[in-house]
Amino acid sequence: MGQDSFHIVNNIAEEARRGLEADVSRHPGYPDLHLKLGLAHYLAGEYDEARAWCEKACDLNPRFALAHAALGYVNLKAGKLESARAIFEQARGLNPDSPWAWNDLGVFWASQGKTADAL
Repeated sequence: MGQDSFHIVNNIAEEARRGLEADVSRHPGYPDLHLKLGLAHYLAGEYDEARAWCEKACDLNPRFALAHAALGYVNLKAGKLESARAIFEQARGLNPDSPWAWNDLGVFWASQGKTADAL
């Protein structure tokens, strides 16, 4: 892939973020839009921005388990390990029967080299 291709991909990602920001400004009470914008920033490696948008999604809907999980992954990627673990635990507490919540905790423990805990 040439430099021009990377430039095109970056432009598309930036355009998508601008579109999501416009959606959020029109519908500020929709936590799913905040989450999508947070994920767009996460994919761009902008973890502080991603964290802020994911936190807003969690604030708007404290039972939005997917937003909590995304926030946990943002913190994990940014090296905020204790915060990531706490958020994954909180997401599991929101829905203790969810295999995804348990999986997220397993990913966390695996990232720490604790295979037995991960399993």
